[in-house]
Amino acid sequence: MDNKASDPKRRRAGAPASSGPLHQIVSKIGAWFGATSRSQREPLVQPGPAQPDRAQLLRKTRALHAMRIQHMAAEELAALQYPLQPWMTPDEPLRQIIEQQGRLVKEGRVIWAALVQANSSLFVPGPSDSAAMIVHSADAYFDDHPQELLRIADAIFALKDKPQDDADLAEASRRVTDEMSREMSEPLPRGLLARHSLMTSTILVFRMHLPARVLSHRLLPLLTHPATPATLILPTCFWPEELVAMWNGRQL
Repeated sequence: MDNKASDPKRRRAGAPASSGPLHQIVSKIGAWFGATSRSQREPLVQPGPAQPDRAQLLRKTRALHAMRIQHMAAEELAALQYPLQPWMTPDEPLRQIIEQQGRLVKEGRVIWAALVQANSSLFVPGPSDSAAMIVHSADAYFDDHPQELLRIADAIFALKDKPQDDADLAEASRRVTDEMSREMSEPLPRGLLARHSLMTSTILVFRMHLPARVLSHRLLPLLTHPATPATLILPTCFWPEELVAMWNGRQL
């Protein structure tokens, strides 16, 4: 990994997903702020229809991960782990990802996560790894609502560089605007973007963990563990062929 993860000026915002025009999200933010009280406010992102096929795909992914990790040799596990980098000083928060990756790979739970923004270099072939911002949830509701999670990521991205007077909106805006952020698994104000619990995280995108070593989609299978705020993209060796094909075809 080069210095891109430690140099936030090298980071770039990811483009919003194609789930809806950005101006609609901005308009919804204005209407939400205009409500007279929090009790009258609806979440910025309204629930969408369930996607049972995506929940089934996630179950397949979890099952394959559980099966393969039981039979994986120690040297194979070691090959999946990224080495500590020189810029990761003892007080560097992202160091936790390196230190906890073994636990995440062996014991982590697979969930969906949606990319909010990432270094633009990750969307094309190249040698370097870098940092990114995601939104995710431990709530099983999102197992079959991943498109809603993508729309939530769009809504967060729409707040970038837009100061807010409302405390909840201001907090979400601060996170997406501050490209020096190293926060991991930080809860978002409940009810702001969904009725379910949500968290944002800074992650390190290791190309070796991705099909074709490129960010081809904004929906990600993510490893989480209750013992650490660090998260990790599920290495591609644990992805079912169906997930790889959909990822490469941008069909998720």
